[in-house]
Amino acid sequence: MSRMEHHIHTAAPVEINRRSAARRQSGRRRGLRWLGAACVLLLLVGLAAYAFHRPLLRGFASALTVDDAVAPADFLYVLGGDVNTRPFHAAALFRRGFAPRVVVPRTEDRPASEGGFYPIDAEVVVRILQHQGVPGSAIAMLRISGGVTSTQDEGRVLREYLQTHPAQRVIVVTSAYHTRRARWTLRRELEGLPVDLRMASAPDDRFDASNWWTREAGFLAYVSEMLKFVHTLLRG
Repeated sequence: MSRMEHHIHTAAPVEINRRSAARRQSGRRRGLRWLGAACVLLLLVGLAAYAFHRPLLRGFASALTVDDAVAPADFLYVLGGDVNTRPFHAAALFRRGFAPRVVVPRTEDRPASEGGFYPIDAEVVVRILQHQGVPGSAIAMLRISGGVTSTQDEGRVLREYLQTHPAQRVIVVTSAYHTRRARWTLRRELEGLPVDLRMASAPDDRFDASNWWTREAGFLAYVSEMLKFVHTLLRG
């Protein structure tokens, strides 16, 4: 092998190594640029989220809320649950003349209530309604075996009641964060019936759409409701 041939053979691997190193270095630079861009993007997103978190969180609460009970109805339907807000709001609507009667689904029997140690929620609701000025003659409790255990059950009971007590419009009273899911569920259960459902969101003096994330009770209520709504939609 001549000296020239030897030089060519030894120079080629060196040149290849240089090109490979250059490509690796260029790849690292591109990777660092992408990483830097991603960090800047995350920083901007974080700053935007911090700057606009209040409007976003208020918007989230508003998306769960429906409050369209602006006209009189045949009766008020008080969903089971928060006895510290729903029956009081229903009584206020009754006193303002929104409906001549209040219908309450009987809630689930519990060991404490079956033993006579504690009344079921529906009985507490009736007592509050009467205490707030709704006469007993204007209150109807829908009784079913075992009581209702979900919003879906409350829709089924309401459907049975409407088949024997037809109504053009019903005002459903429930917590603000529960109104949209409740309307979606009840409409499915009442499909085919000519009834106009309107929602009345019961206010809670502990939190509202403007500050729910700053109160433990509000945070738990809204986040839990979101998960329940997702589960309801997935279940179909």
